[in-house]
Amino acid sequence: MAEALLDIHGVTYSYNAAPALAGVTLRVAPGEMLAIAGPNGSGKSTLLRCISRALRPQAGTVLLAGRNMLTYTAREVAQRLAVVPQETGVDFDFSVAEVVLMGRQPHLRAFQRESDRDLEIVHRAMELTATLHLADRPVSTLSGGECQRVVIARALAQEPQVLLLDEPTSHLDLTYEVEILGLLERLSLEQGLTIIAVLHDLNLAAQYFTKCLLLAQGRIVALGPVAEVLTGPNIRQVYGCNVIVSRLQGRPFITVAADRGRAAAGRSRPPSGGERIGGRPLSRRGRRGRKGPTAQPAGKVIFVTGGARSGKSTFAEGYARDSGKKVVYIATSPVVDEETRRRIAAHRRRRPADWETVEEPFRLEEALRRYGSPDRLLLVDCLTLWLTNHLLERAGLDGEALADAARAESILAELLAYAQATAALTREVAADVVLVSNEVGLGLVPDNPLSRLFRDLVGKSNQCFAAAADEVYVLFSGLPLRLK
Repeated sequence: MAEALLDIHGVTYSYNAAPALAGVTLRVAPGEMLAIAGPNGSGKSTLLRCISRALRPQAGTVLLAGRNMLTYTAREVAQRLAVVPQETGVDFDFSVAEVVLMGRQPHLRAFQRESDRDLEIVHRAMELTATLHLADRPVSTLSGGECQRVVIARALAQEPQVLLLDEPTSHLDLTYEVEILGLLERLSLEQGLTIIAVLHDLNLAAQYFTKCLLLAQGRIVALGPVAEVLTGPNIRQVYGCNVIVSRLQGRPFITVAADRGRAAAGRSRPPSGGERIGGRPLSRRGRRGRKGPTAQPAGKVIFVTGGARSGKSTFAEGYARDSGKKVVYIATSPVVDEETRRRIAAHRRRRPADWETVEEPFRLEEALRRYGSPDRLLLVDCLTLWLTNHLLERAGLDGEALADAARAESILAELLAYAQATAALTREVAADVVLVSNEVGLGLVPDNPLSRLFRDLVGKSNQCFAAAADEVYVLFSGLPLRLK
C-alpha cells in the first residue's frame, strides 16, 4: 500500500455509556476512494466526526500526513480537509455564490479580500457541481438536492487533500446522484483527491469506490477492495438479510433475495379482470398461487428495462446466474431466417450450458405456468419482441389493419389487456421471474401508424409489468439504477 495520507489507529468513542466505535484501525492512501457502510447505529458518522476532529477520540489517534490531527490549528485542518455533513442547512440568507466563496476562507488572512484566483476556483467548483446557474439565488429558496450540491461546491472550493462526505446522495435525484459520484471519481483519478464517504446504498459504493469499510456495532467487519468486502456472507452477517451478489462490469451488484414466506398482503396488485386472448384464458389465481393446502408462495418478480445496448440483458443474465436456481431462459423472438438463427445461436453460447432454453414467441403465459416451480428462475428476454409478435399477427407486417382508427384502438386495448393479465400472472407463479423489456423513446422508431401503436403498446405494457414487479431496474450504459 502507498504511504498513508490518513492513519487511523485504535479509535474508540462512546456516547455516555453507549459505545459507538471500538478500536477502529485503518489507513487511507492519497487518491483513494473509501466507502464506509453498515446498518444504522454502526458508527459510520461517528468515525467521520472523529476523523474531521468534530469529535475527539477517547482512545486512539488520527494522523493526517503523519501528524496527529489534534496538533493542527483549525485553519490548517480546513486547508487540508473538507466535510460535507448529512444536514446541509445554512442559517443565514446568503446567496449561493457567497456560500461557495466561504470555502476559500481557510486560505485567506484576516480581512484579506478574495483574489481573482479565489474567484476562479469558486467558479470552477460551481461548474463542476452544476450550481453556477444558482449563483444569485438565496440558499433558503433551494431544494434539498440543490442545497446538497452547493455544499459540495463549497467543500471543493477549499481545495482539500481529503474530502469527507456523510451520505452525499441522500437528497439527490438519479441524474445528480450519478453526476456527483462520477465527479468525485474523476477528482480522485485526475487530481489525487482522497475521498471518504458514508453510504447506505451498497451498489453505489460498489460502482464508484475502490475500497469499502464495513462496520457493525462500532467494529470493523471487513476492510479492503469492494469486491472482497461486499460479499454475500459479509452482507448477511452485518445486515441480517439474504442477498444475491452478481457482477456488473467486474464490480459487485447486490440484490435482496426473495423471501418465499412473505405475506401476500405486502404487495400491491395491478388491475385485473379475467381477460381472454385467442381462446386462451389466463388464470386469476390468488397471490399465493393455487388454492388449497398445497398452495405455493409466489416468487419474486424483477423488471429490467433500458435502451438498445444498455446492458439490460447482461444484467438480467448475471442476476439469474447468481440466483442458485435452475434457470429457464424463455426466448420470445421467432426464428425467421438464417441470419436470425445464427444470431440467436451466438447469443445462446454465452449462457451456461445447464440453462434450459424455451422458444416461446407467442404463448408466454403457458411457459410461465409450465415452468413456474419454486426451484426455478424464469428469465424472459424480451417482452418487447413478444408484444411485437402479437401486434404484427393482428395488424400485419405493413400495418394495413391500422388504417381504420377504430380497429387500431381495438387492437391496442386487446393487447394491453393481455399484457396486464400476463403481468398479473407473473405474480402468481411460484418461480422467481426476471423480465427484460426495451425502453422505447419517441424518436427511436419510424413515425407511421404501426410504429405509433407499437410505442403506445410497449410504453403502457412496461408500466403494467413494472407495477407488478417487486424490483425495477433501468440500465444506462451498463449502470443499473433501481427505481423500485
